[in-house]
Amino acid sequence: MKRQDRGGALLLALVVVTIGSLVALAVIEVSTASYSRAYRATARQRLRDACEAGIERAKYELIATQTLDQTINGTVGLSSYKVVLSQVNTPSWASVQAVSTATYDGQTLTVTRILGPGFHVARPFDYAIAANDNFDAGSVVTTGSGGTKGDIRTNNRVKWPYGGTVNGNLLVGTNIDGPPNPTVAGTTTVGAPQLPFPPIDYNYYKSIAGKVNIGNLNTTLLSLLTGSPAIVYVEGNLTLTGGAVATNTVIVVTGTFRLKLAGITVVGNAKIFVLANSITTDSIVGSTTGFYYAPAGTFTNNGTITITGGVAAKQVSLGGDLNVTLDPSLRDDADLGYNLQLPGY
Repeated sequence: MKRQDRGGALLLALVVVTIGSLVALAVIEVSTASYSRAYRATARQRLRDACEAGIERAKYELIATQTLDQTINGTVGLSSYKVVLSQVNTPSWASVQAVSTATYDGQTLTVTRILGPGFHVARPFDYAIAANDNFDAGSVVTTGSGGTKGDIRTNNRVKWPYGGTVNGNLLVGTNIDGPPNPTVAGTTTVGAPQLPFPPIDYNYYKSIAGKVNIGNLNTTLLSLLTGSPAIVYVEGNLTLTGGAVATNTVIVVTGTFRLKLAGITVVGNAKIFVLANSITTDSIVGSTTGFYYAPAGTFTNNGTITITGGVAAKQVSLGGDLNVTLDPSLRDDADLGYNLQLPGY
């Protein structure tokens, strides 16, 4: 073969090798890009899965512990997650926000979600009767009707020697002293998580009250609400004969609130709340409306009374027959407690 022919063959071979190399490089680049895209898609999916798993775990922990402001950590396969639960005020007051951050192979993804209305930290006004310590039913007690609006919750024991009916669930911190035990339409839980009872900030209510009374007071509801104050503050004891209330009203008493002779009725959708150191319903045969809250003291019933609203206190002691049906307004309307400036809202 002539030298010229050999040179042409070499040049052709170089061209073929070069083209082959370029083709191989292109194939490698395409394969690498495809792998990279597949890897990124897989990583994103694993991160999303871990975030969602963390949020579902957070829902479980929120219901089980009834505790906000907690951080939850966990793993899903090769991914890890960290969820921070907190209370936010949008879209409605006391909404629960879950911020879930997932990590996989050095990459992170954060998902923020507002949990639905079914996920919130329970409050004393979510129950027909709530006790921060003991519940002593020294008489027949019935809560709710038709299997609903009658949940009872205590952070310590329940003593129920005379029987009764709970139209709902019974959640007890330690134990039930019986028999006879009450008839429970729902479920009975012994060893329930502790329910928080926010304290009453008396100084705050005194500063915003539309009516302030210094010293003990014995009066009627009509006289007390003259001028239609939204918040009434009594520094001392208040003995009250009931009557009708037409607008949302909060009565704050630093001493003992005693309701006697007649109960309270409401006009339309009005609500009334009594916040006091201790509360006594005495010599009443009939019914009353309202939420009665004494987180540091005792709710004592010495009459025969039907309450539409709720009872929550450190101790609940009953010497007369009691029927309480929960008004679910505070539980179902997250903004109501905030607008009324109630403890814990």
